[in-house]
Amino acid sequence: MLTEMTGEFPTLSRVFVEERDTYLAYSLWLASSPVPNMASPSGVRPSVVVGVVGIGHVPGIVKKWGQVKDEDIAPLLKIPETSLTTKVVKKSIKYTVIGLTIWGCYRLLVPHSMNTALSHASLQTIDWIQKSIHK
Repeated sequence: MLTEMTGEFPTLSRVFVEERDTYLAYSLWLASSPVPNMASPSGVRPSVVVGVVGIGHVPGIVKKWGQVKDEDIAPLLKIPETSLTTKVVKKSIKYTVIGLTIWGCYRLLVPHSMNTALSHASLQTIDWIQKSIHK
């Protein structure tokens, strides 16, 4: 599945596999660093870490083990700015939903109240005309 994704969607593959492998390798390597312990003769205590990762990430983590530096992680934690296209699509969807909601309320509420008002006004007009004629 990962090879299919890599061929069809290289950018997604980079984000979902390579960048995660880098981050996971760094995080596990950092977690497995020895812990300072003054009671032990060496001054450190070995860490015991269990990492549960997907099988597709194991080769990448093994390949990058101990090679990832702090500078490699900072760019992975940045969220890229939204593109103009994404902003336009989001605003279009938002205003379409608002417009449809307003239109739906108009269709449901205004014609009924207008019909009621018009029929009441027309009945009064008809009554006035009839009274005027019969005088």
